[in-house]
Amino acid sequence: MPDITPAEQFIFAQEHARIETGPVLDIGVGAGRTTAYLATVAGQYCGVDYSPKMIGYCRDRFPGLEFILADAADMPMLASGSFAFILFSFNGIDSVDHAHRLRILGEVRRLLAPGGRFAFSAHNRAYRDIQRRPRFRRPLRLRGVARTGVEIANHLRVRRRAYQCDEYALINDPPHLFSIITYYIGRGAQIAQLQAQGFRVVTVIDADGRAVSDGGDETASPNYYYLVEARA
Repeated sequence: MPDITPAEQFIFAQEHARIETGPVLDIGVGAGRTTAYLATVAGQYCGVDYSPKMIGYCRDRFPGLEFILADAADMPMLASGSFAFILFSFNGIDSVDHAHRLRILGEVRRLLAPGGRFAFSAHNRAYRDIQRRPRFRRPLRLRGVARTGVEIANHLRVRRRAYQCDEYALINDPPHLFSIITYYIGRGAQIAQLQAQGFRVVTVIDADGRAVSDGGDETASPNYYYLVEARA
């Protein structure tokens, strides 16, 4: 499966029957990385993104499929209990603040059909190699120095928005040249958050596509996928 991560391969194999019968909702679809696989398997497919540019691109790339411009926290055009499987991939849920994240989880729970499942990935707060500030790259080259200069300027502007508490942290990290804040949460805190939102955790998968246990090393994986279902 080209462009599908090891963790996604694990989930898609485990949930094949549910995906095949559909309908499937693909949140944060971007340029259609997961569409290329899911739309060939799912009985019915719908992609969602908040970027008009990405939705337009996907409509051109995948004619005949349904793509909706919407915020994942507010999708009133989609009926409650209508999806057998929902995906929010590539740590997309980490691009919003805490309150927005909880609204997304609530909206996903509304949209899940009885027995349906939701899979999403999230940055791991316990990961040992989180980069919290720009670094000069060796050997030093003009282009690299210029890039690092932009990163430093962005970091100085954005870092004041960083935040941490017992449950999660908002970290100014490398994507987009240190111009954004990203949500990080540990495995135990994410499980507790999901339970508080009415989900039951089925499986947690590390970045290498392996199911993890409570006693596993939490510092080794940069992110986790969570496969959950709504509690009755």
